[in-house]
Amino acid sequence: MGRIAIVGSGQSGLQLGVALLRDGDHDITLYSPVTAEQIASGRLPSSAAVFGAARELERAAGLSLWDNEDPLIDGLRLRIGDGDGGTAVGWDTPLRTAAQAVDQRVKYPAWLAVFERLGGRLVIEQVTPESLDRIAAQHDLTVVASGKGGLSKIFPVREQSKPKRTLGLCAVHGLRVSSPDRVCFSILPKIGEVIAIPAVTADGPAWFVLLESVPGRQMDRWRESATPQAHLALTKELLTKFFPWEAEGFRGAELVDEHAWLAHPRGLQPTVRAPVTTLPCGRPVLGLADVVVLNDPIAGQGANNAAHHAAVTHRAIRGHDGPFDEAWMHRCFAEFWSHAQWSTRFSHALLAPPPAHVQKLLGLAAMRPAIAERFANGFVNPPDLQEWFFTESAAERYLATI
Repeated sequence: MGRIAIVGSGQSGLQLGVALLRDGDHDITLYSPVTAEQIASGRLPSSAAVFGAARELERAAGLSLWDNEDPLIDGLRLRIGDGDGGTAVGWDTPLRTAAQAVDQRVKYPAWLAVFERLGGRLVIEQVTPESLDRIAAQHDLTVVASGKGGLSKIFPVREQSKPKRTLGLCAVHGLRVSSPDRVCFSILPKIGEVIAIPAVTADGPAWFVLLESVPGRQMDRWRESATPQAHLALTKELLTKFFPWEAEGFRGAELVDEHAWLAHPRGLQPTVRAPVTTLPCGRPVLGLADVVVLNDPIAGQGANNAAHHAAVTHRAIRGHDGPFDEAWMHRCFAEFWSHAQWSTRFSHALLAPPPAHVQKLLGLAAMRPAIAERFANGFVNPPDLQEWFFTESAAERYLATI
């Protein structure tokens, strides 16, 4: 039986750890910087929605614990502002399979309980590069699934760009919208976006509200967000000013709790890192999910990439007979990158000014439901986008077929 260390208690680390424990072939130790109780009572960490394909991977690991809880997400409502307080483009479309967003302050404590119930060893420790060297020396495989404590920086940068958005997030009750089971995605070109996501929280059904602000433009005000009520007030002010077609439904919104908000006034820096690094002890370690592929949350790919990376790594471990060397680690990442390269490209595309062919596609989607449905399901299956969305020639070939 091999000894495997997993550093990180988020989507990828917990999903991988539980899946391996169910196999029963390895001794698994998971290192978390915080306890389950600290996660549950802490700050809202993200707006993660998990789409159908990733939900199936959670289900395969025995971690789909909220299938019978509302809300489920059945579609996407898109609006693009005209710059004069109205909308130039608007349509609704279903998802082929339901998505779900569960507050990670609910999700991860529950998953930690499953991990321990299955016999996993949980160590509460803030792992640093120095202590990681000790851990790796004691295990046959060490997987780094958290960048906290400077761990992401031990993996060399391959690609990196400046943040394209600053971010404000909150979880609220009291929204009244026309599409209560759909992600509401509104875009105001050159200013920013608002994304409202139906969510499961400890206090029942709620909404995650994510505002993405173009740096240096009028919505870039998240440095003013110093307290829970200041954050909520700023969110409502920005919606009223820049997204008036959404603002009325948000007037009665209240925070789910005093910790249900988060601001990133400097934004997130999209980064792709090398998946493997060798420590002073001579052991290679493998990076997972956001540690090595970090994207802005605009396309909602973070938790979904993490689920895919955990599943790929689980399959690679289960089917491997031999040392977990660098060559094995690079093969493992290459399989994940065959998916993640497209989710990364999709995230970058949504952050950039839309080229003419994308404007045409999104405009035609109001009259051709097949386009709207295929765009929405690009969030579920980003590799499909290469066939029709990313380039003008692919878009024209696609339009000729519908």
